Amino acid sequence: MTTTENAKKLLSDLVEKLDTQTIAAFCRKRLFASEADLPMNKWSRLNQFSAFLAGTSDARGVNQWRAVGRWPRKGSHAFHILVPMFRTVTNDRPIQEQDVEQIADEKQILSGFRCMPVFRVEDTEGRELDYQIALKAFDPSRFPLYQLSVKMGVTIRAGLTRDAYGYFAPDEKAIILGTDDPTTYFHELSHAIDNALPNKNEDYNFNEVVAELSSCFLCSLYNLPHHEEHTKAYIESYSGKSPVAFQIMKAVDRVLEIYAFIESFEQEQTERAAQ
Repeated sequence: MTTTENAKKLLSDLVEKLDTQTIAAFCRKRLFASEADLPMNKWSRLNQFSAFLAGTSDARGVNQWRAVGRWPRKGSHAFHILVPMFRTVTNDRPIQEQDVEQIADEKQILSGFRCMPVFRVEDTEGRELDYQIALKAFDPSRFPLYQLSVKMGVTIRAGLTRDAYGYFAPDEKAIILGTDDPTTYFHELSHAIDNALPNKNEDYNFNEVVAELSSCFLCSLYNLPHHEEHTKAYIESYSGKSPVAFQIMKAVDRVLEIYAFIESFEQEQTERAAQ
């Protein structure tokens, strides 16, 4: 049986297993961002969007930076977020000295907002934070097919992704990983290959199904830990009204195209090593 035939059989067995397996809760992956406990994770969506526009995943006020042994670099500029201001009232009236006996009836009400200057981590200096050490230690070259990404001109780096395990940025030709879990790496690498192949489907949901199925398939090929229950749950979240099995079967052909691309690269590598 040829390599391709073996791959087809493995993928067929995997599809059957996914189709019959009970959906389980998503497995929790170790996220660099979750280890960081960033203050801005508690910000409003509006303020988080301001940080996004400023090009950072970690921003804090001057006192917050000083508390962790860092401070704004000389000449750096702050951006501003909105901080709610509250006042205490009793029976809908501002508290006065004569209202002390009614203190049990006091409550906080929003009285407005003030602008607060915050600085990006990129514009600070001082003690290295724990998550910065973890990001610096991240070595994508240990992943299988790393050289394929190099040949494709796709860079791989760690980052504080917060709302996702990782993502592929086509415009940058970059994979940003928020975890060192190989299933996420293969998912995003599959997106990169899918993007490089002709006839890419324009349906975002379909492409997510392809990438997740491809990730599970590649983990099986390289004998790496993977979670079929996670894969099925993930695919179901993108399958819409279509049955999971139907979406999987539609995606199989595209996964095989991704695998053929990988197989061609590995064959080229083998031939080059033999010369």
